[in-house]
Amino acid sequence: MIHPTVRGLREIQELDLELRGLRGERDALPREVARREAEVTKLRKEIEGLREGHLRALVRVKELENDTRERRERIAKLEIQSNMVRHTAELLALQHQVSTLREEISRLEDEGIALLDRIEEIGAGERRTKERLAEEEGIFSTFREAARVDLAACEARLREREERRAQAAAGVDADLLALYERVLGARDGQAIAGVEAQICQGCFVEITPNDFVRLVRGKEIVFCRHCQRILFLVEEAQPGPAPA
Repeated sequence: MIHPTVRGLREIQELDLELRGLRGERDALPREVARREAEVTKLRKEIEGLREGHLRALVRVKELENDTRERRERIAKLEIQSNMVRHTAELLALQHQVSTLREEISRLEDEGIALLDRIEEIGAGERRTKERLAEEEGIFSTFREAARVDLAACEARLREREERRAQAAAGVDADLLALYERVLGARDGQAIAGVEAQICQGCFVEITPNDFVRLVRGKEIVFCRHCQRILFLVEEAQPGPAPA
């Protein structure tokens, strides 16, 4: 025999467990939407970074072209000047300047070739990232709409369960309900536990023979001496056989 108040608390416990799951779902959906949106935003920023890198590379290529042209013009002037000098020392000095400028041009051209390769890599990376972004935006748009629908349904279920919980709680003594809620908070959302083969199914510790007799009588509320949960007999909690 189960104490009538314990029957009411079992109904509240079942509702509390369901409410806990619904609240977890309600809170998880916006977080998942935000996480997916952050991934899409990250891809957009990645594309912006690639575009900026592409622009910087193009600007540098232009600078290299200007520097190379400037040095070629200087070489042309030095070669003309070298044809007009009469002293060997002066000719050697001019030739050294020309040689230095040619080395600089070679380095500038090498840098330019590397930059052109880099520009091609950036372009390919930007194309791939754009394709991925388009795919992720489509997935995110579908998920966000589904999450909106799911969240609305979850909120509706929450309101309905909260109303049922309030109705069930109205029939329980306020002091006992307050005790139940304290145990609920201390025991990870489970304030009531069944007893099977004289074992508390909340903490799996054997109850005393005296407590078991009190449970069988069903005239008082019995608490587990180990975990403080409110107890009920599992055997008597099960529905009996259907009448013939």
